[in-house]
Amino acid sequence: MVHSFYLHNVANVFRHYKYMKACIYGLPLDVSSAENPKLVDHRYFYDEIDPTRMMFVGHYTCGICRNAVMGLLFANKLRFKDTDFMLSLPNFINNPSVTGFMLKLSVLQSIAQEGLSFEPTIAKSMTSSLFGGDYPTFDTTTDEVMLYTPRTFNFRCIDGIVVRIGPNIEGQPRKLFMYLLQITLAPNKHSHSRKHFFKEWKVWIKDLKDFHVVPEFVWICPKGAKKRKNHVACSEWPAHAERHFAIRDVNKWIWEDYEALQASLRVRDVNPHNRTRRVGETRRVEGTRRPGGTRRPGGTRRPGGTKEAG
Repeated sequence: MVHSFYLHNVANVFRHYKYMKACIYGLPLDVSSAENPKLVDHRYFYDEIDPTRMMFVGHYTCGICRNAVMGLLFANKLRFKDTDFMLSLPNFINNPSVTGFMLKLSVLQSIAQEGLSFEPTIAKSMTSSLFGGDYPTFDTTTDEVMLYTPRTFNFRCIDGIVVRIGPNIEGQPRKLFMYLLQITLAPNKHSHSRKHFFKEWKVWIKDLKDFHVVPEFVWICPKGAKKRKNHVACSEWPAHAERHFAIRDVNKWIWEDYEALQASLRVRDVNPHNRTRRVGETRRVEGTRRPGGTRRPGGTRRPGGTKEAG
């Protein structure tokens, strides 16, 4: 009896996750929630038949409820190695809020799985931790690289924090490297994020008194910069570095898919009979990896499609 009850609950957990994901990203469903009416709160999430595809498609009623479940969905994406939510981006490419939401999730997921290449010590898979409230509790007992992400979408000033603790050096406090991530398509609209974040700096590091904290503010945005900028300590902030890192350099597929959709929209504006290109229709380059995917064997491909020897 207990065994069958457990299996029923586990099945519903997966059904709930799949249904919520479909509602947030406008994905098709195998069956309507009418088959299991207690699965979700229908005041905020529902499904209906899409006449163009002749299948049930999930929807949400407002952005507030969408943002409220973002943390849970993000945690499950990492747990289930789920990357197919990018397939629904063409449905929302004209909505900057939803587009930004999906890009942030995809970039954070790529960072968790592949790391950040501008620093070799964090260019690897990371352990992810979601935090609620205003501040995370940093795990200072681990030598693993950690990615802390807020459960709240549009969290103030940052979208995530990468933390790496340096080695022990006799007679010196251990260094704790903190990379503060701001992911945005329009960095100029968030130009005060860095300054505002450091107004609360002492609260962020109040439990890190045994460490020498080394902060770096990282803008993950359309255009990167070759050099980082170093800021000296002053009354407004501690000594820290500032870096602009291109989304393409986090994961080239995310950026190429986004650019392909933008290009297809420009074509559609000229010729409304042209359909929007779906993610996955852009040209693939051999030997590179999609988020959560496996590396394809082979060499590079010449312009025009002729393959060189691998």
